[in-house]
Amino acid sequence: MPFLHTATEKIYYEVHSPVFTDKTETIVMVHSVITDHTLFDSITAELTQHYCVIQYDLRETGNSASATGEISFEAHIEDLFHLLHTLHIKKCYLVGVGFGGQIAVKFAARYEFLIEGLILLSLPFYSDSTLQKIKRCYNEESKNQIPVDKIFKLGKLESLEPTNIQQVIERLKKMDPGVYFRFLKLSITDNLFQELTSISLPVLTLSGQHDFLFSSQYLISKTMFLKNYSHMTIPNAHSLFLVKEKTTLLKEIAVDFIKSNKTQPSSLRNDSMKILKN
Repeated sequence: MPFLHTATEKIYYEVHSPVFTDKTETIVMVHSVITDHTLFDSITAELTQHYCVIQYDLRETGNSASATGEISFEAHIEDLFHLLHTLHIKKCYLVGVGFGGQIAVKFAARYEFLIEGLILLSLPFYSDSTLQKIKRCYNEESKNQIPVDKIFKLGKLESLEPTNIQQVIERLKKMDPGVYFRFLKLSITDNLFQELTSISLPVLTLSGQHDFLFSSQYLISKTMFLKNYSHMTIPNAHSLFLVKEKTTLLKEIAVDFIKSNKTQPSSLRNDSMKILKN
């Protein structure tokens, strides 16, 4: 298996592309907390018809391992930077889901010269009421056990397809509770607005209609006036498994996003009225 080795980390990654040249667009997938790189398998199979696609496991998840146990945003950003550097990727699009979207935004704010654009699914933009609900799941007594039932109830995940439900359960069973709660605490104490404001890249956010945890209405209300920003709500879809539930649709959206970024005049990319019309 391919690994990126640093002094303290071993990051698992996969590169998928039928033909990879310097002119091939590259898409890097960043998964959420309770999934791993396999979350993207179905959409990767679709996208490799057009692009080079890179999937990897965040440190302390999936096949990746860490000698330090550090899971700060700074550490995740540097892991991704080293991965792109090792693979000689000069420019890429980032696709992030949930916590992976937070990493993508922060990476783009730091290394904008490496990024063409961002596609962010179920971006964690927390309202006060959502934060309170999450914090009720996070307490000292639960640190030794991941509250699977509470996670399903909070995210309204009971209505997922049975195969997806089983994948979530199996993933949570394998995950170290200490790692899970450190990821969660890091996610809920973060505010993305300043980084999003600083980014001049094209940004597309996607939410599922049944995404009750990260409300699309709240996300839109906070970000609608940002430059180069647009949002789509996908009908009859959930948050975590958008890429599995709507694979073909999301593939078409990603292809159109990349094509429009290449063909759209720069004068229009900064047109806030165009964004409002969208």
